[in-house]
Amino acid sequence: MKKILTILTAAALLLSLAGCSAGSLDAYGLYQKAVSDISEAGGVEADCEVEVDMGIIKSQMTMKILQNGRDSDVAVYASGAEVSRSVTVGDYVYSTAGGVKTKSLREDNDIMPFEGIPKLTEADFEEASVERTDEGKAFTLELGAEQLEGLVSQLYGVADITMGGASMTLIFGEDDVISKMRVSADATLHAELSLSFGVTMEFSFINVGTAPEIHEPADAQEYRLPSPKTADD
Repeated sequence: MKKILTILTAAALLLSLAGCSAGSLDAYGLYQKAVSDISEAGGVEADCEVEVDMGIIKSQMTMKILQNGRDSDVAVYASGAEVSRSVTVGDYVYSTAGGVKTKSLREDNDIMPFEGIPKLTEADFEEASVERTDEGKAFTLELGAEQLEGLVSQLYGVADITMGGASMTLIFGEDDVISKMRVSADATLHAELSLSFGVTMEFSFINVGTAPEIHEPADAQEYRLPSPKTADD
């Protein structure tokens, strides 16, 4: 009888462990859950620490990102002070930079707001394995240029950026909810002169599953549309 109880207990333990294993998500499953959580909410809120390395010059900044549908509120801070902010809500884009406030009509071809996580396919996860760390479940992917160009263009507000090799680490907390995304990449900005730089970004996601509210600035009346050009201009 004692032997039978021991066998039954061992069998129950094995079945329990098997059930836990079967219910755990692999890297692609965790990624899909994160994308689904953000997509179903219709928006995302994140803080982002950015470091840009141009060799001799290195700079750091912080970004506060709120996105709800096609509306967004992105503020950039350096040394704790706000240096720029762009609020896209309704029919207008309210921008502040260097203390100057401007207002413009939203264009259909404006760069879309930050959408959270780069769009990937299951094939991108073939070599990814989930590890348990002090921060939670995590995995790292090596990505190609085309997979991150959209993300960096959205954040910097320009389209003329090409990416080199990049790595991305996703970290998940309680209930497999995404908590952080770390991206390291080489990039080139194409302007009058091409500028190459390394960029690292760490996103900390806030209230995943709930879209933040986006409002026009409290002093919206102080923002002015540019004066229409005349024939003499």
